[in-house]
Amino acid sequence: MRRIVGSIALGIGLTLTDSLAAQSKAVELGLDGALSVYSGGGTQLGIPFQRFRVGFIASERVEIEPAIALNWLKPSEGNSVATINGGIGVLVHLATDAEKARPYLRPFVGINLLTGGGESVSQFEAGAGIGVKAPITSVAKFAFRLEAGYVHGFEGDFSASDRFQLLFGLSFFTK
Repeated sequence: MRRIVGSIALGIGLTLTDSLAAQSKAVELGLDGALSVYSGGGTQLGIPFQRFRVGFIASERVEIEPAIALNWLKPSEGNSVATINGGIGVLVHLATDAEKARPYLRPFVGINLLTGGGESVSQFEAGAGIGVKAPITSVAKFAFRLEAGYVHGFEGDFSASDRFQLLFGLSFFTK
């Protein structure tokens, strides 16, 4: 399973490298840590980084942002479990000056896939976040992001669920 997850991550990275080189506008590459609190009980902390995202800048105010998170767990007894969370969001910046901290809204949709013990299940989710992106003035092309959000997982292979999350991340801009 580690090889499969590693191969997927490597493939995505190589594909993105070629795609990003061809872009005429800057692209935002980011890594986020996450603190999630689930309504049915439970807390999850993913540090230093929980997910990888790529922001394609459409205008001064809008970015299209696909993201992916891959996790693998192997308890000392029992089967390993892999989770893949993929989604796409739209960052709507509430200010246009990228040289200053600027707030944003991020509606998104995604899917969670869970595989383990020879079985796989999935769940569709949708949510929104509100955050701020602040350039790191001492390091060119880098920014810090902080976002609070709500996610609803729709009933499917899993029961419906709700979670509140805090994302904290680091972004690099290609131009």
